[in-house]
Amino acid sequence: MGANRVAITLCHTEPFEQEEGVWEDRLIERKVKAQKETIFQKRRDQARVDGLVLTARFKIRGVMPTDNLDYVKWNGARYKVSSIHQLDYAHDYIIEIGELI
Repeated sequence: MGANRVAITLCHTEPFEQEEGVWEDRLIERKVKAQKETIFQKRRDQARVDGLVLTARFKIRGVMPTDNLDYVKWNGARYKVSSIHQLDYAHDYIIEIGELI
């Protein structure tokens, strides 16, 4: 049985000043190691009630993702970010991705 470790890219925009008084958005991409987790049926049901689509769930260690993630690149495709949770007992984060962009 193989490991569930994958590489995903976290993408978000950050404003920067092009010239004095002129602000533009710059796309920031950060490649991180993640561990793919199973989405249990109870979580799928709760997401469906909340109106979310869940495609995959990842655990990231030690890297703090920003709250304004635009999308996540995984397997060559871009996915919307459904939710980001920090685990209470560690410096780990759970990122759930949803539908394709």
